[in-house]
Amino acid sequence: MRAPKLKFSFKYFAITLLLFATETLIALFVHDDFVRPYLGDVLVVILIYCFLKSFVAIRTSYAVIFVLLFSFLIEYLQSINFVSVIGLQDSKLANTILGNSFAYEDLLAYLSGALIIAVAEKFSIKFKLKINLLVSTFSTKSVFFILMLALLQFSCNSKEERPEPVKANPTTEQIFDRQKWQTKNGDDYPYRSRMLDDLVKHRKLHGLNKSQILKMLGKPDRIDNNYLFYEIEQQRITIMPLHTKTMVIKLDKNGITEWVKIHE
Repeated sequence: MRAPKLKFSFKYFAITLLLFATETLIALFVHDDFVRPYLGDVLVVILIYCFLKSFVAIRTSYAVIFVLLFSFLIEYLQSINFVSVIGLQDSKLANTILGNSFAYEDLLAYLSGALIIAVAEKFSIKFKLKINLLVSTFSTKSVFFILMLALLQFSCNSKEERPEPVKANPTTEQIFDRQKWQTKNGDDYPYRSRMLDDLVKHRKLHGLNKSQILKMLGKPDRIDNNYLFYEIEQQRITIMPLHTKTMVIKLDKNGITEWVKIHE
């Protein structure tokens, strides 16, 4: 058996405060023949248990036994009128804390409180195990799904038709060609990076309006107000983008090209 350790638990402390407030309200405002004498005794056992667990890391079974024995001890002291023995029979506080009347029904109430604690803790543990199992299962399935997706992507890339080979002549590679610019192989544009210098350095886009740009370059990959975005190339790990090179064209208030920049 391990010795109990001092360890604060916010969860149990919060429940302790809630139960204490409930017991206080019962003591002040409830004067019936069931809630005050019986339900109050059930709750006080749970209150003492939660207070103990708020500051001591102790096994549930040991804590329940301790609280139950403590409750029985208080009831025994009531049976011998302990407040009178210690001379505090006129103290309202002593009579409230220790009590001054013994009843077998109180013992049943204490046992009921202990049973509620045991059942609640058992279901709490099962709930935690289910949550952990769910998280573990989800994580395993997620990893499996990502691996399968990566394999599928690799397989598809392997089977895709490769773009027609580009001639080795560097001069030919750099000349802008409208049809090749708009050619797309899967998610990639295989010719755009080779034509970029010809477009930008030779200022072929300057002075063009939006309609002329769209006719020349085709539909942008993205439009944001007066900005047109054309993807040049993208490096990926499976399906996840790692690096993207984009040509950005800004139009002025008249819809004419103001500048062209390359973002990486």
